[in-house]
Amino acid sequence: MDEDGRCLVLVVEDDPSIADFVESVLTEEGYEVQVTPSAEEGLRLAGQKRPAVVLLDVVLPGMSGGEFLAELRRAYGPDIPVVLMTAAREEPAQPGLTAEGLLLKPFDLNALLHEVERVTGEKCRQPGASV
Repeated sequence: MDEDGRCLVLVVEDDPSIADFVESVLTEEGYEVQVTPSAEEGLRLAGQKRPAVVLLDVVLPGMSGGEFLAELRRAYGPDIPVVLMTAAREEPAQPGLTAEGLLLKPFDLNALLHEVERVTGEKCRQPGASV
């Protein structure tokens, strides 16, 4: 949580239209949102800010989602939940790619909010949230 009591959602997504959509929706719902297109930067931010959840694009330049997830778990343990975002219609086939949630692209506002709230639970329940 940040100093205002808002939960941080870290979005690691290299598609600007998806990143902007996610940031807009979650900010409107009262979350603090940090967006980066870089897996390396995402790992650095996760260590600095300890997000309530990471929304992770499975296909990133330079480092796969599986590599990111393995490094996140190795560096910071299992305490940071991860929701994978993918266009694949079945479970992504990358070794070690086990996460707490999955969003199939394209996803809508309700699916996004439901998954973030489901994974973060009561610690991030937003006042007046409808989903």
